[in-house]
Amino acid sequence: MDRQTALLELPTAHAVALRLRAAGAGDNAVAQALGIPETSVGGLIRIAEAKLAALLEQEASPALEPG
Repeated sequence: MDRQTALLELPTAHAVALRLRAAGAGDNAVAQALGIPETSVGGLIRIAEAKLAALLEQEASPALEPG
């Protein structure tokens, strides 16, 4: 799974925050776009990055077969 596909799997707010950050938007712009306090952006970005990393890692790791 590539990054763009993985972003589609995230909650909308997380995907929007990561896309805006990747485009160079600062905390204020992300906060305004999402309608959240600017002080919440850092935490939201960290959670979104962790969820994205988990999706990408999950896809990269072969599934363990029971047995």
